[in-house]
Amino acid sequence: MKLTIPAVPPSPNRVLGKHWSAKAGEKDKWILLVRSQALPPIKGRAYPLDVSSLQQRKKVTITLCHSREYDPDNIYAAVKPVLDALKHWQWIWDDSAEWIDLMVAQEKCKRKEAHTIIELEAA
Repeated sequence: MKLTIPAVPPSPNRVLGKHWSAKAGEKDKWILLVRSQALPPIKGRAYPLDVSSLQQRKKVTITLCHSREYDPDNIYAAVKPVLDALKHWQWIWDDSAEWIDLMVAQEKCKRKEAHTIIELEAA
């Protein structure tokens, strides 16, 4: 599965020191962004996966396309709200190393074209 989301998570340098409600708002924003791209609007069905496919190890590749590159240590911390959203919608069982093989990359693009690409596949 491949999702293209028209936003990029903020650098941890911008989030650190903010009030907890601002951090929670960022998490909620990504839950809605992933939902808008991943799930069809079907009444009565909130989650697309059955439990057997959910409890599989997944390979997750997240590519941040933006105008300014993050430091290597910040890029993995920046995708935390994205992983939380994938877990919320049950696309991954957990964001620990036991359940996902995570790779995060970044590409340069124009500021107005910033987006995030999420690729999920069985590990």
